[in-house]
Amino acid sequence: MRWVVFLRAANVGKHNRFQPSVLAKQLPKFGVINVGAVGTFVIREDVDEKTLRAAIVRKLPFKCDVMICRVKEIVDLVRNNPLYPNQVIEKISGVTTTTRSWNTIEKVAKILKA
Repeated sequence: MRWVVFLRAANVGKHNRFQPSVLAKQLPKFGVINVGAVGTFVIREDVDEKTLRAAIVRKLPFKCDVMICRVKEIVDLVRNNPLYPNQVIEKISGVTTTTRSWNTIEKVAKILKA
């Protein structure tokens, strides 16, 4: 299954700073696409959630929440265009999210459609 990953509490102020592009390069077998500098990734390869989560957590230089959503859930989110996408992502993932702009969600959807 393909996934969309959101990191919570990454690159906030001086704490938990890292380069998402480096993380993406460290996970080549998953076909990770970095979506900007906020810790949002599209996973192109078919992988189960448990394996993906373990691989990401091992590569992160700090502890943070890792929210993983099915591609269909994000596509539906864009199709329905809710006023508060973060609340929908929280409901999908079961984890409190950090803010993602609607532009970021649209970038994810564009990558998924390609």
